[in-house]
Amino acid sequence: MTAFYNNKELFVLLSAIYAFSSATNNGCGEVRRRATEDPQNLTSPNFPLPYPRNTTCTWWISSVYFYSDIYIEFKHLDIEDSNDCDDDSLTIYQHYKGDEFVVKICGNEAADETLKLGRDVTIVFKTNNDIERTGFVLQYYMVDDDSRERDDYYTERYSDHWFTVVVVVFVLILVALIITIVFACYFQRRQARAQKQSNIEDIQFSGYGLDDDEYKTHI
Repeated sequence: MTAFYNNKELFVLLSAIYAFSSATNNGCGEVRRRATEDPQNLTSPNFPLPYPRNTTCTWWISSVYFYSDIYIEFKHLDIEDSNDCDDDSLTIYQHYKGDEFVVKICGNEAADETLKLGRDVTIVFKTNNDIERTGFVLQYYMVDDDSRERDDYYTERYSDHWFTVVVVVFVLILVALIITIVFACYFQRRQARAQKQSNIEDIQFSGYGLDDDEYKTHI
């Protein structure tokens, strides 16, 4: 009976280690990813096994280009269903022209949908301490967007950022120039002072550098 209890404890421990390892390998936690033109997979922890309870995973996905959209396609979706997805849920956020666009998903009704989102997307997967399902598999990829509206949006969004960078660089260059001038003036004054001291010493030696006969006559 004792041996069975110990084996059971060992099984629970190994299961916990496996769940943690699977969650880590799937990037569960707070992970940043880059969307390219090649589709990339994102899965719930432990997939295809049931996802763990009391889990929160966050992925920040950004496109490699400014003028682009991120597309998300669901290949598998099996999340605990509830009213307003208050239990387990997969929530997708994006910001566009100051407005936040939110999609909250549970159950399996959105399995055939493809979402077209902006350049920056945040995906949050939350589970409670109740039912476990197999979770989700989605693919995300980037598509260029040459529309004028999107160009204007990103020009506005990043213009302030680049202006700040230019101002900071200008201030740093100005400070470096001032420091260089101050040190140059300091070393120049120091050199002039040393030269003046050398001239005084030369005058002193030339004034008292009399030969012996003249010195004796004055005595």
